[in-house]
Amino acid sequence: MFDKILLPIDVNHPESWDKALPAAKQCAGANGEIHLLGIVHDLGAAVVSSFLPEGFEQKAMESLKEKLNEFAQSAFTTGTKVETHVGHGQVPETILRIADQIN
Repeated sequence: MFDKILLPIDVNHPESWDKALPAAKQCAGANGEIHLLGIVHDLGAAVVSSFLPEGFEQKAMESLKEKLNEFAQSAFTTGTKVETHVGHGQVPETILRIADQIN
């Protein structure tokens, strides 16, 4: 069994977690921690962000955190060690950054 498992998911796309979630639960066993990660993509260009309302990315991150928490409550039984994380940026870099933080 593993002590910590980082599972990046997109709560809006079940195909991103429907097979990985049971595998993560099995790998974690009774004592492992599962860390769910949702990522808000970096919009990049200032031109794009200038067309969005002020605070758009922050609101998107807060909304994603709520959705991840709801997902965790429905997908895990009481007593399961699960934490939710929201990252911002490019997907590969964000996964690596959060992996470093939870270790």
